[in-house]
Amino acid sequence: MARCRFRLPLQALAPAALPGGAAYLMLLNPAGGLNGGDHAATDIELGPGAQVCLATPSATRVYRCPGPPAIQRTSIRLAAGAHLDYLPDHLIPHDGADLIQSVRIDIEASASCVFWDALAAGRVARGELWRFRRVDSRVEVFSGGEPVYMSRSSIVPALRDPSRIGVMEGFGYTACLLALGAFDAAEAARSILGAFDDRTGTLLAASPLRRGGCVVRILARSAIALLDAQSHCWNWLRRNAYGLPPVDLRKY
Repeated sequence: MARCRFRLPLQALAPAALPGGAAYLMLLNPAGGLNGGDHAATDIELGPGAQVCLATPSATRVYRCPGPPAIQRTSIRLAAGAHLDYLPDHLIPHDGADLIQSVRIDIEASASCVFWDALAAGRVARGELWRFRRVDSRVEVFSGGEPVYMSRSSIVPALRDPSRIGVMEGFGYTACLLALGAFDAAEAARSILGAFDDRTGTLLAASPLRRGGCVVRILARSAIALLDAQSHCWNWLRRNAYGLPPVDLRKY
């Protein structure tokens, strides 16, 4: 059993079936993006043994926020034996955008999850890079009530240039893929990197968590290159960590 609760403007299309038995839902924002003062909240709960894949049809745009910020909150709870693939497209913060977002994942020890979090420097094709006011992001993961992964970033381009050496170094897209479950995390990190064949200059770094999973960080020069890296990591994990068939979400 899976339950998803949305506070407007979020909605979901009727589910489709993926190879391996997961229900595939596409999350929609009828407003087309987030404006200053918006508060989008998504609560996802999977019962024992449920398999669900959640994605979005396109990137989430955050528009200019002359007043209060836009706020986006996601809460995920996974019961024993459940598996969730949470793969929203990247965020595109426009000139003057101000976003505060948070994700909390509570997972039982025998559940598993792939979580994707990606950000564009702005409207890259227009040459609009790092002109947003702020993107403040927090991700917290708990397994059996114990903290497993904590990440906090606050990007304020007016204070420090994100394109500088040691940070983005000219890349227009950054992402993090978090894989949770009972698999050999060190081997997964090595193999995901070793099997990645890219000619667009995309950079991947992977490391095991202290327990129960691994994390992959990605720098890409285009949205297409970013999605190719996501597909590589996700389908490697489906085959080798979770025992599920590979999937091309663009066909669904």
